Amino acid sequence: MVTAKAIAEEIGILTPELQAISGDEVRQLSDEELTAQIDQIAVYARVVAREKSEIGQG
Repeated sequence: MVTAKAIAEEIGILTPELQAISGDEVRQLSDEELTAQIDQIAVYARVVAREKSEIGQG
């Protein structure tokens, strides 16, 4: 996660207003919680295909 955040900051994707989240953190969120937070998340690190699909549908 450290590397993903560092790269995202370096290329301007991750800003103070946005956050990074790991696959473990995604799995702990309900669908409703993920949907509510999706606009504040710029970086998804170490997510699996199923989680990517859920993010895309959110």
